Amino acid sequence: MPALNSFPLPTRSCLALGLGLIGLAAVGHSAQPAYSPTGTSSPFFEPGYPFVQSKVEITPGEPAKGGNLVIRGILLPLGDGVTVAFDQELLRVAGVWVTPPGAPMVTLQTMAQISYAVNSRKSDHTQPEPAAPAVFATAVVPGITSDPAQVGVDPRPPSVPGDLGRGSLPRALARFDGLELTDSAAGLNYRSGSTAVREWHEGRVTADGTIEVRRHLEVDPSDRALVFVLGQGKW
Repeated sequence: MPALNSFPLPTRSCLALGLGLIGLAAVGHSAQPAYSPTGTSSPFFEPGYPFVQSKVEITPGEPAKGGNLVIRGILLPLGDGVTVAFDQELLRVAGVWVTPPGAPMVTLQTMAQISYAVNSRKSDHTQPEPAAPAVFATAVVPGITSDPAQVGVDPRPPSVPGDLGRGSLPRALARFDGLELTDSAAGLNYRSGSTAVREWHEGRVTADGTIEVRRHLEVDPSDRALVFVLGQGKW
């Protein structure tokens, strides 16, 4: 399981976090085929769309053994193929990777994805995976809390054996409010208790291969400091 890091946020803040990972080759976007009503030449994920909802298995296995499965994921394509996977249930940045030019952000494994090109094809137990190994990930725990003693604690009931889905966090603790589209990004709106948080991201790959991700957080006034859980980069 990736190491847990966290930071407390004061009661009124607008904060940008930066992550730089060194030694990865820079990539660029390539032209995508034009839309075709028949589905024969267009990709499943529409080029230029600001977000995609998809399950994604960032790391195989049980969460207690380092597995990282996102049941309700929001994939955010940023600059230079940098991709952020946000966990809608746990309100965490579950992983970051760089999607190669011309490739989908995740492997096409669900029924909707694989039957897009072949109508009769059905899915199996294989989960969608990132298009490239994740360079940043968090553990499968809530990404925000107002109680420092609860950092790293999942308050949801245990999952059914064989099914890792556990649903959303208790509404009194946190909830996802939805997406907000702007000219430049897809904003994520959620709450910790009654405190509203708006989050959006920027990403690029520099000429020397550094992956730069900025995580912007805009937090409403609160009578408690909030703790955001971070993950661990991989070099």
